[in-house]
Amino acid sequence: MAYLNLGTRTDRRIQTQAVLAQDMSVALNRILDGSGGGYKGLRAAASVHAATAGGVTRYRLEYGGMWEEGYWVEDSTLKRALNGGTEERMVRATALTIQKTPSDSDPESMYEVTLEALGTGGEPLSLTAQVRLRNYVAP
Repeated sequence: MAYLNLGTRTDRRIQTQAVLAQDMSVALNRILDGSGGGYKGLRAAASVHAATAGGVTRYRLEYGGMWEEGYWVEDSTLKRALNGGTEERMVRATALTIQKTPSDSDPESMYEVTLEALGTGGEPLSLTAQVRLRNYVAP
């Protein structure tokens, strides 16, 4: 009976981890490519700006004109907002980093996005992707 309970708990934990990893993957893809409803994603941005206040780093993606979207982690949740409007919760997370990652072929418009979370047992999960800003405008 003890083995059955241990197996069931382990199975539930693995399923929970898989769901979190899948949710993180969807959130990362939404950061990269938008998700409709006005969100365009990092790939379509002209520039990226980071500002830290109160221990929270907010990343603002600008598209030119009056359009922008923001992403940040606060209260163990990845959040986003359009044009500084109402925030939307995306997924459980502990950290988000969006940083320029120059390469020989593209020294200015390559960025790396890393999304991190803690699994049910406290083990770290991390997803990273690189993307080129198609509409990059040098500062």
